[in-house]
Amino acid sequence: MLSQLHSSKSRRDPRRAPLRLASFASLASVALLACGDDSGSETSTSEAAGTQATGATSGGGGDAATTGSGASSGQGGSSSGTASGSSTTGSGSTSTGPCEPDCSGKACGDDGCGASCGTCEDPLVCSSQGACISVDPGSMSFFVTSVGNGSGDFDGLVGADATCQSLAAAVGAGDRVWRAYLSTSSVDARARIGSGPWFDAMGALVASDVGALHASGLRHENALDENRNPVPNGKTNPGANEHDILTGSNPDGTFSGSSCSDWTSSSPDDGATTGHCDASFTASGGSSPVEPSDNWNSTHVTSGCDEDGLFGTGSTARIYCFAE
Repeated sequence: MLSQLHSSKSRRDPRRAPLRLASFASLASVALLACGDDSGSETSTSEAAGTQATGATSGGGGDAATTGSGASSGQGGSSSGTASGSSTTGSGSTSTGPCEPDCSGKACGDDGCGASCGTCEDPLVCSSQGACISVDPGSMSFFVTSVGNGSGDFDGLVGADATCQSLAAAVGAGDRVWRAYLSTSSVDARARIGSGPWFDAMGALVASDVGALHASGLRHENALDENRNPVPNGKTNPGANEHDILTGSNPDGTFSGSSCSDWTSSSPDDGATTGHCDASFTASGGSSPVEPSDNWNSTHVTSGCDEDGLFGTGSTARIYCFAE
């Protein structure tokens, strides 16, 4: 199973959604549509309850499914949607000027335009605030796995725990007992991970205890793998979305009822609850409060436990790992 972690596999973009051709006779011009971070194949927990508002967008020779409230129209296309019986309309176009780099108070990190404000000399690393800092690998007590399992079959919790332990050991943090944040029909994820506090790979506090973790949720800034890298997601890495993390859990960390047969199944007819590790992300790059329908540990169920079923909903079978 561990060899599977390091196998080189081609990944197809789980965010792709087919576009339907619009009638050119009814259009005066062609406009391009920008896709959101999730494909229309994802199904959220709020959809299961029948509460999610939906709409359709069209323009410039195609349309795509979307969600939201109200209706709007723009140059070269139109869109419509409903939510609580209300709608709005508008038109126009937007344009942006050249990107202006900003490295104010930063010694390293992104300048806001895709370039770097500087690099840190080993063994220093760049913090999220753009400072070169020293971090002890042994202080890490939480990470998202850097590689996906490829399916929902981990050989049970024992295999999932071994995955966490092996990846932690590879970066010098293997002297602690690591547990996968996974629920099964016989045990809840929240009961497996110790009492906290937990710190990410950059030394930042993730949560002080189990109660705080499930009350405040995981901030997207803390969703780093064991190598201090963020998880690719459709909000910051268009075309490389892997933000669906397997949990099998409800928002409170208890068993959700969907766990790829207690993490032993790779069947396309099975499924598992996943959470969005970037659920708190905002357009400005900050963190929003926990949203019930878009949570770090419980957002929607995959369309299968096989590779295609996972990829189709933004997952490569990554998991959360906590040190006891």
